[in-house]
Amino acid sequence: AGCASQTIRNPLQLYRHLLRLVRTLPPGARPYYSNYIRQAYNSHSDETDPDRVLRRPEAGREMTAAESAGCACKGIRACKICCAAKQLPLVAVPAASSLPQPDQPPLHFCIDCQAVRATPRHADGDDAEHWSAIPSSASGLAGIRVFRDFINPDEEAVLAAEIDKRPWAPSQSGRRKQDYGPKVNFKRRRLNTASFKGLPPYWSALLPRLLALPGLADFQPVELCNLDYQPELGAHIDPHIDDTWLWGDRLVTLNLCSDTSLTLSQSAGSTRISIPMPRRSVLVLSGPARYDWLHAVLPDDVTGRRLAVTLRELAPDWLETVDGRALLKAGAAFDGVSVVELKSGGS
Repeated sequence: AGCASQTIRNPLQLYRHLLRLVRTLPPGARPYYSNYIRQAYNSHSDETDPDRVLRRPEAGREMTAAESAGCACKGIRACKICCAAKQLPLVAVPAASSLPQPDQPPLHFCIDCQAVRATPRHADGDDAEHWSAIPSSASGLAGIRVFRDFINPDEEAVLAAEIDKRPWAPSQSGRRKQDYGPKVNFKRRRLNTASFKGLPPYWSALLPRLLALPGLADFQPVELCNLDYQPELGAHIDPHIDDTWLWGDRLVTLNLCSDTSLTLSQSAGSTRISIPMPRRSVLVLSGPARYDWLHAVLPDDVTGRRLAVTLRELAPDWLETVDGRALLKAGAAFDGVSVVELKSGGS
């Protein structure tokens, strides 16, 4: 049960309630949430940081269109309109400082050399010395690829307009979403393939281009999810590892409308890795980067509207099943209808 279903009378009660919720999370995620909840409580009376602190709209100010749309935050998720919607005093949106603090400064993925580096750009001096500053756990990290300029600016404008023609559903942490894929209950491990009619029509011209990228020739997407991030809502996505029961090795994301970064982390005190995601670029996570590291988009890294188009493939165990074959067949078509359209009676 989330905060919306309970009466929270003061910040201390809210703090204790949120920490109880944290104990129900996977162990690897607990330090991150505990840290930023404690920071929120310790600074709940500080009015000097409006970008990090959630509060009710100022007296007399009308809510923006994005704010008035409401949110779908549950449990300990939060966005910048939760206070008004849930009548809470102050709740902090997680900032970069609330991630598990590492012993070393954050590392950076260099797009030019497709490798993790100690600085955003190549350091001067001997290359061996440059690499010596990188912890062994990260220096050999495999499974990150970033491809610049997958589409051009005109194609981006057309694609964003096509995406916006379809209805959006409110999602958690200030996001909106459009899902094209099977109906899945990950908790109970149940799958219904009937709702999946394929990818949206506007993706038909882009899929062959995607499959031409190195390492993606045999990529068969069976789910496409559009996420809309808007900075005025504090939109972000918390550190997580995508499901491994249904989804396979490669997670492919096309980043639209603004530059951003993806942050990889593991546990409290571990190394953090920042992966730049330039506008119109494609990011592919696989292998250790996909399975062993939590990934997140922090609100600090959402500086303008961002559209993320993420495609997922089936886990190997599903490929020869009846449901798996049905999904692969549907995924080869481009008659997709989003989940929100199905719920509203769309065809």
